[in-house]
Amino acid sequence: MQRIYLQNTKFLNEITLTDKEIYHQLTRVMRARVGQSVVFFDGVQKLDFLYQITWIDKSSVVLSLVNTIQKNTDNWNIILYQAFPNKLSKIEFIVQKCVEIWYHKIVFFDSDNSQKLALTDNKKQRLEKIAVEAVEQCWWNLIPEIQYLETPSTTNLISFEQNNSYNIVCHTDWKDSLSLSKIIFLNYDAVNIFVGPEGWFSQREIQDFLKSKYNLVHFGDRILRCETVSSVIWFYILQT
Repeated sequence: MQRIYLQNTKFLNEITLTDKEIYHQLTRVMRARVGQSVVFFDGVQKLDFLYQITWIDKSSVVLSLVNTIQKNTDNWNIILYQAFPNKLSKIEFIVQKCVEIWYHKIVFFDSDNSQKLALTDNKKQRLEKIAVEAVEQCWWNLIPEIQYLETPSTTNLISFEQNNSYNIVCHTDWKDSLSLSKIIFLNYDAVNIFVGPEGWFSQREIQDFLKSKYNLVHFGDRILRCETVSSVIWFYILQT
């Protein structure tokens, strides 16, 4: 069944959709017909809205509400702080996979070892579209926020809006770091995960993290790709 993101929509007993992009998606991409069912969500409410198509003409689609579905969502507030990798394709991969596994927010920042990567407004819009499509596909309801910090100070990456947050810095060195299996998340409301670029974090940045009392973790003998780390940590969190 097709699931579509609709912003700023009142999900009444009957709705008429005239937006050209949505109309094209329903009639040309989905090849929807009268009688077919479609699920909508707005990215705000923890609800899905099941509609049935009752009318299609040359510029609009009319649908009737069949059911409202309450969605179960996790209570974790997981934020990824990802240093810019060296390719746009890696950023796209990170956004897609982090959305699918329910990160609440993704912050890209310029690390000491990040390579120069220009993100135009068009590229940022493409990333937003990838995020929306991932939410549609994985049947989640939250559209994660994506931010870009080009010249941050390492020690000022987090604004501590949550008093009970746990800060994890992914490290490649066993020194001054813990095995991921030693980390316990259960007593925290939020988890902030810091991942470096291909060259990982510089020694200066590691020292800044240590001074800020962030928790350095390693993955044993394995050196993971920067675009893989966020998924590995998330699946570990699910098991705790």
